[in-house]
Amino acid sequence: MSFLSWFMSIIASICYLIQQDWLWAMVQTITIVISLVVIGIQLRIQTGSHIVTSIQTIEERWNSEPMLRARNTVCRRWQDGKKDFDPLAEQISEFFEDLGVYARNHVLSSQVLWEVFSWNIQHYYCLFSDGIRDKRNEFHDDTLYDQFEHLFNRLNRINRKKISEYSRANVMNSFKYSIKKQLYSLVKKQVPHPLRLQISRATKDDEEMDFFVKREIEITDTALGKKPEKRARNSVKVQNGNPKID
Repeated sequence: MSFLSWFMSIIASICYLIQQDWLWAMVQTITIVISLVVIGIQLRIQTGSHIVTSIQTIEERWNSEPMLRARNTVCRRWQDGKKDFDPLAEQISEFFEDLGVYARNHVLSSQVLWEVFSWNIQHYYCLFSDGIRDKRNEFHDDTLYDQFEHLFNRLNRINRKKISEYSRANVMNSFKYSIKKQLYSLVKKQVPHPLRLQISRATKDDEEMDFFVKREIEITDTALGKKPEKRARNSVKVQNGNPKID
């Protein structure tokens, strides 16, 4: 009998709660919050998928055979002292111009492009900056490759921020040296720096540019399946019992 009374009281309590407006308001609020969380997760997954797909498409274009040959030829000519802004250089610049348009219109974030293409953008802009300036003067059009230039500047700002964060962390976490010595070593560039080759300026020293050009030639040669050039070896012939070198 006591169990039946307890059960009936539970039923009565439930019926009472069902009639309360605040209960339904709370249920609706919880439902809306859960729905928003689920939608946010789905949007985040879709955004990540979009970024991955976009980067893959861009890298396919960057590593396509025509682009590889253009990069290889431009770098070889630059290595030989020929720094003309020719159609092949324009082809590479147009690629980075498109990336600048994507970043300007928030199709891809500058942070993503910094992670993936910063090295190439910064160095190729230094290769082509003089040629771009000459083209603008020739056609009296300052908008030529302006998105490329804008992207270069945006990545430089990110780069300076990254270097600053690295420097602060390096100073704060150093237990071997005093703050004074650590700051001095940073100024003198004696501390190994993973971002040192990405200097925030439109002109880089010859040693760094030579390193970049050599690296690009090696990468594109490998991708194109070119074999490294080998020096011809002297052949040895035996004539009248005596070896003869041709």
